Amino acid sequence: MNLKTSDLKKKVLITAADLFYRKGVHNVGVNEIAATSEVAKMTLYKYFPSKDQLIVEVMRYRSEEWQHWFRESMNKREGTPVERLLAIFDVMEEWFSNSDFQKCPFSTTAAELASTNHPALEFCIEPMTASYSFLLRLSEEARIHNYQEFTQYVILLIGGCTMIANLQGKSAGIAALESARKAASILVTNGMKAR
Repeated sequence: MNLKTSDLKKKVLITAADLFYRKGVHNVGVNEIAATSEVAKMTLYKYFPSKDQLIVEVMRYRSEEWQHWFRESMNKREGTPVERLLAIFDVMEEWFSNSDFQKCPFSTTAAELASTNHPALEFCIEPMTASYSFLLRLSEEARIHNYQEFTQYVILLIGGCTMIANLQGKSAGIAALESARKAASILVTNGMKAR
């Protein structure tokens, strides 16, 4: 099989993303990535000159993929602006329920890299920043009083549920989402009354 350069690069990227996700970035070496992807080590280094560069590219790739999925999932939701806003909890439940979900790759990788000030941290934070911007727009459309503060609360609720999913498993994360959805509904009601 004669793979094009872009195909080989993507193969390494996807393999590394899977290994980093399952084992952690510090527990996976370049030799394992090369062997698992069936790409020569020299070829791997041609595309990714160092493991640090590969980690950066993996997290950039994961961030772009997740943001695309998130926007598509949120944009499929119909209803009033408030209903679309609260659909974030349905979208997160869909993510947690996915058979591939073990834990959030962004928060776990960020925890591994935090002490090193690694350049990949930028891409670990990017999905949360993008989610905030998306929800901020929906909160404004829903005419929530103090919509910026409200959006921050929702992001904190989602972050808490994600941490529970990381530490206690996806079923605990899904149960937490139900409580978070109720809390957000109360915040919405209070925000609407304040207008």
